Amino acid sequence: MTVDFGTLLPWPLIVAFGGALGLSLALTPLVERQARLSGARRGGEPPRLGGIAIALATWVPMAVTLGVATDASAEFSRAVGLASLSLIILGLGIYDDLRGATPFEKLLVQTAVAAATWLIGVRIGRITGLDGNPWALGDALSFAVTVAWIVAITNAVNLIDGLDGLAAGVGLIAVLTFGAFGFLDGHGLVLLVAVALTGALTGFLVYNWSPARIFMGDSGSLFLGYVLAVTAVLSTVKQYTAFAVAVPVLALGVPILDTLMAIVRRLRRGVSVTERDDEHVHHRLVRAGLTERQAVLLLYSLAIGLATVALAIRAATAPMQALAIAVAAVVAFGLVQLLRRGGLPADDPDALSALQDLVRRRAMTRAVRDSGDMEDLWVNTLRALTAQGVVEADLELFTKTPQRWRYGRGLRRSRLVDLTIPLFGDDHTFGVLRVSRRRFRDELHDRQREVQIHVVAEAVIDALDALTPELRREWVVTRLPVRPG
Repeated sequence: MTVDFGTLLPWPLIVAFGGALGLSLALTPLVERQARLSGARRGGEPPRLGGIAIALATWVPMAVTLGVATDASAEFSRAVGLASLSLIILGLGIYDDLRGATPFEKLLVQTAVAAATWLIGVRIGRITGLDGNPWALGDALSFAVTVAWIVAITNAVNLIDGLDGLAAGVGLIAVLTFGAFGFLDGHGLVLLVAVALTGALTGFLVYNWSPARIFMGDSGSLFLGYVLAVTAVLSTVKQYTAFAVAVPVLALGVPILDTLMAIVRRLRRGVSVTERDDEHVHHRLVRAGLTERQAVLLLYSLAIGLATVALAIRAATAPMQALAIAVAAVVAFGLVQLLRRGGLPADDPDALSALQDLVRRRAMTRAVRDSGDMEDLWVNTLRALTAQGVVEADLELFTKTPQRWRYGRGLRRSRLVDLTIPLFGDDHTFGVLRVSRRRFRDELHDRQREVQIHVVAEAVIDALDALTPELRREWVVTRLPVRPG
């Protein structure tokens, strides 16, 4: 892009960062409040529309800066096109958060946006060989590689968004890395995008850090994934050194590694690669005994390590680049082995030791029992249930005013086992918990999951019983049938 790089330092960049940070801090609670008032959330979970605040906080100050620092040229029109395409991805995410989009619908829109991105000139046009010489790609191959990269990274960031602050933090580390590339190469557009998105993500993390007040949702993770994918392509345009292709891959190493593991895992089980599960990197770390914050910080550390290797590759000579890639490969291999030992595959009940399993169950049920209000109870219950293979849940309380929380993924019924568990208290019936869980091939493991779901239900009863003195004054009905004698 035709950018007067000198004018970007330091004040326009400071304005872009400060404006994005300030807008993010101001808009995120407004989006949260409006989503809560409109009921745009799932059950008692925090709202999932954080992407709206991130997108606006990124593009508004960036547009102001571009307006005074760029020439009115075709390259400026390309920047406007990228902003427009990212807003289409944002719209797809909002639709998915509110109504739910099918995997085919999401893939169709993502592919169309990626194709349009190639058409406006943001494309992977060459791959650098080991000898440092670039190999030009033909238009057809360039189109295929560019579209595949953008769609893959967009979905990879979406998949990693499973714990409070995880996707935003990993994305922040990646965009800082790309910003460093932009600075080293004198690429003004990459640097400007990195600065604005850094401010937006930093402000959002204030509200998204555990315990989160608002989730990024598909609106945020898809938007963030698309912007990171495009920035990665732009950041390598001026690089002709050997191993240049490895730089963006390492900068986005955590979501890429998680996605590759998910694809391999699902193919081995003979299920669709689009079918969701609870076996992602962050899920396995939590099941291995880490708290959610510890798991997030560990993945932050891994992302920082891979980003450091990427910067070393960018700055070093070919022998040092090869060494840096080897170090990154060893780190990735070690993480995979850790996850294989610390995680619990859905069809292998012996993968986790009995002690780790006991710690996990106690931690989940304790969180349910210690819930301070109904919203916390639903969130904690849902986390405990999804860890046991539950894909649909419906908590209904027998109240004067209807009280109901639902969660569902809409899988084919032939793969599910339905359970209806009455929630009996000592002197009345609280309500009923209905769940649908995945059926596992191993009979023993399948039975263990069902028993654990009943344990979670008992924890829900204990929590409701503890909350009853306060709730009774408001809406709990106490004249319902009691537990049969």
